[in-house]
Amino acid sequence: MNPIRGLFIVVAAAVAVATATPAAAQAQPSAYDQSYVISAHQAYLAGIAAADLAAQRGTASQVKDLGTRFHDEYTKLDADLVPLAERLGVKLPGEVTENQQAVTDQLKQATAGQPFDWLWLRTQRAATGNSLDNISHERNYGTDLAIKAHAEQALNTIRDQYVAIDEAGAQLGTWPGW
Repeated sequence: MNPIRGLFIVVAAAVAVATATPAAAQAQPSAYDQSYVISAHQAYLAGIAAADLAAQRGTASQVKDLGTRFHDEYTKLDADLVPLAERLGVKLPGEVTENQQAVTDQLKQATAGQPFDWLWLRTQRAATGNSLDNISHERNYGTDLAIKAHAEQALNTIRDQYVAIDEAGAQLGTWPGW
């Protein structure tokens, strides 16, 4: 083989690899991964709103404390997710789902005191359960490694929240036997 031709092939191959790698790194995540990112973001927004209500309107110290803690945790999870979504080209909605908004509205209208505390614990137990299901599906079926890493991080936080809600509910007598 002609040495100049061989050098040309090597250079052409190197250029092809160098230009293909950034495109592959910027590949659009699967529809499933995109759906997870959007639903996680909306869950974090809804969680922040509910946490703020607990910190402001809760009467039991457990509820107020969880509200403060959850606000910080959801804010951090979302702060980690937003740049990931931007980098991957996933457009995030600025609003929660209709169902999430309905829960927030229900919490806003709840009678202060024990009715609010119990409603908050029940709705947040359901919300964290839904988030755990969503995370589990992403971990099992997602394809984007960065999104799966975020789901893994979120899993630990949301699982701890679920346990904390159960413990607070048991302490307050909200759900005997749970």
